[in-house]
Amino acid sequence: MICGKSIKVEKSYILSSFSNLKAISWDISINFPTKLKQLKIPSKETSQKITHMLLNDKSIKDSSDFLIKLQTLRKENSRKLIKLVSPRARSSDLFSKLLAIDNPRLINQTMNTHWQDFWVNTELKRWSKESKTASSDLKVF
Repeated sequence: MICGKSIKVEKSYILSSFSNLKAISWDISINFPTKLKQLKIPSKETSQKITHMLLNDKSIKDSSDFLIKLQTLRKENSRKLIKLVSPRARSSDLFSKLLAIDNPRLINQTMNTHWQDFWVNTELKRWSKESKTASSDLKVF
């Protein structure tokens, strides 16, 4: 049985047979996740540019000049200070593999095989030219 906060049992039935065995039947509902909103994060490039301009400005003599100039630069670059980032789509490979299984005894083996393959591929990428890809794949979790 697959469980989680988005899977709810609507009805469950216990059916008797002529022998001592009983069958269980469930009606379940699955609430699929909604699309995530875009994230607003500070723009590193714009922040570094503003900082570099302020540190190299010869007209700044004290902290008050620095803060005033910082405020004006932030107003001038207000649209560039925030960057919109779309969240990465999560892989549903494991979920698809689990749905394709007919025998419940294979669930544990399927999950172990999936994660073993994932970590082997990650380690192979990590020690190759694709090490940046491996680290970005891990950031999804």
